[in-house]
Amino acid sequence: MHWVWRAESGAGKIEYGALVILAAVVLAALIASGLPASVTPAVTSAVCELYDADHCDPKKGGPGGPGDGPGAGGDPTAAAADPTGGPTDGPATSGDPGTSGDPALDREIDEAQREYDRLAKEHDQKKGDADQTDKLLIELLKELIGWDKAKDCFTKGDILACLETALTAIPWGKALKVVSKIPKAYKLFDKWRKGSKAYEQAKKRLDDQKKKLDDLKKKRDTKRRAPCLASGNSFVPGTRVRMADGAYAPIESIDVGDAVHAFDPRTGTEGPRTVVDTLSDTGPKELVDLGFTTPGGSGGRVTATAEHPFWAPGTAEWVTAGELAVGTPLRSADGRWPELRGARPRTAPDQRVHNLTVAGLATYYVQVGDSDVLTHNYKCEGLVEYGVDELSKAADKCRRDNAIPAWRNVVAVKVKGRSDYVCGYSAGTKDESWHSEDDVLDRLLKENKNDFVAEDIEELYSDRQPCSRCQKLLEENLHPDAKVKFAVEWPRANDPDFDRKRTQSNERLADMIRGARRGR
Repeated sequence: MHWVWRAESGAGKIEYGALVILAAVVLAALIASGLPASVTPAVTSAVCELYDADHCDPKKGGPGGPGDGPGAGGDPTAAAADPTGGPTDGPATSGDPGTSGDPALDREIDEAQREYDRLAKEHDQKKGDADQTDKLLIELLKELIGWDKAKDCFTKGDILACLETALTAIPWGKALKVVSKIPKAYKLFDKWRKGSKAYEQAKKRLDDQKKKLDDLKKKRDTKRRAPCLASGNSFVPGTRVRMADGAYAPIESIDVGDAVHAFDPRTGTEGPRTVVDTLSDTGPKELVDLGFTTPGGSGGRVTATAEHPFWAPGTAEWVTAGELAVGTPLRSADGRWPELRGARPRTAPDQRVHNLTVAGLATYYVQVGDSDVLTHNYKCEGLVEYGVDELSKAADKCRRDNAIPAWRNVVAVKVKGRSDYVCGYSAGTKDESWHSEDDVLDRLLKENKNDFVAEDIEELYSDRQPCSRCQKLLEENLHPDAKVKFAVEWPRANDPDFDRKRTQSNERLADMIRGARRGR
């Protein structure tokens, strides 16, 4: 009040100048203690709302433009860059692909999801508080130094230098107004610092929780995913398989088109599924004789190759025959869970073995005593029946419409944001420079004038299982959640029996194509 009285009494220009300089020094000190010298994205965004400045156009470098984004400019109100999508994306809360089969892990994921949701609400609240304080700061500067000067301070770079110039250029008549706003400025900047700190802490807690939740979901997905196994994982002749009607039949007597009883431990789906291929092989084999006891029943034995997987519900994972521990219970169709009582590994110099390729659920049960145990039938997930699901039907239509012979491969893809399907075709020669996977990607690039990324592919179907080269291409370019399906197995390039298996796969696909035509 003493300064106000002196001013009203007609103080001189030197005193007014001192007051203005003092105000400039105080405000600059306050700003320097908490606000970076360069314009921040959140403040810039607030200025956009107030001023509708030219720099707000994303094409001109405003918010959302090149070089701008979460974490840029050291803004405490902007989310830091996150390679997994950042907390603003968050883990999926709908369309969850099911449980892991491990109740303890599923409970842990549920608890982590609830904590993430709570922290996300806290994060949004703190961010809103910080954004509001930014706007109040701009309003204060606008009031102190004028609309145009405040706009220039936040849209033309160096805030400190701008304020120093603006404050020292204030008309003498406004000097007292500037001085009177110092307490308000101090409180506002103090609120800004505290709010920024609270937001940063909330954001860190959310980031940490997101990482924890993502790690748990990856662990669940690993448990749910059947192993990609080496070839030759099978059972010896005489192994009896549970059929769709509940009866058992020797594995070597089962034909393509027969239906077996299948179960998917990932989703709980159970029922009859069609055998789409029968596999057999003869040669040196590493075998394991597995002996079981069944609660309330008799014991039984089954012999499998050492790498053949069985479902262990206690740990919710596929375990190979060679790694099964004595005392491990395995899933059965009748719910009694036979328990492993002994395992004897041995080498057979010339053993014939058999396996089945089952569509859809990719599993079947083999008999042990008066019960059975669940086993996985296939090297990798992804096998579908030809012409049954939407993508396979789309590929078949492309084949018919373009008169593509059976010896050429057809790929169909579903792309994010599109209701139609896009097909690609192999060159059909021994030249490996142009596969169907190459062709469909090239077509998508041309259609979109090179403005296309392979991660936009949500689902890919190929008549033949992608070869080693194309499998690597897909793994490197598709989104990790993209589904890859195929109708027939394709041998790996280093398989010593490659030629025979390739011929079998081609013949099998030709039969499927003919069958699909007859089905119409």
